[in-house]
Amino acid sequence: MDAARRIIRQYERGSLVRHELFLKLMQTVADGGAAELVAWLPPGLLAEVKAHLDDCPQTEEGWAGLRWCCMGMTQRLVERFQDQRRQHRRGVEALRSYFAARPKGGQP
Repeated sequence: MDAARRIIRQYERGSLVRHELFLKLMQTVADGGAAELVAWLPPGLLAEVKAHLDDCPQTEEGWAGLRWCCMGMTQRLVERFQDQRRQHRRGVEALRSYFAARPKGGQP
């Protein structure tokens, strides 16, 4: 969870905007670690993460229609961005699965 802690510090210092915070946090749990992240997130930020999960698409069509805008993209950056989007989705789905398996909406 060192990566997640670093991301949160960057956000608190103003180095990341809210959208970047969630994109990067979801990437940290894309391949595991949902329980660890939930266990140490401050309650206020945990509530924001849950709200982010609610705001993300719920269907394949929704994910396909999700659009983000970036300027000045080279082909290499486009490919990297697409990979980040896939990781974001995996993180969202991992956290949703974690919360769905918990009693009363996901209390750790």
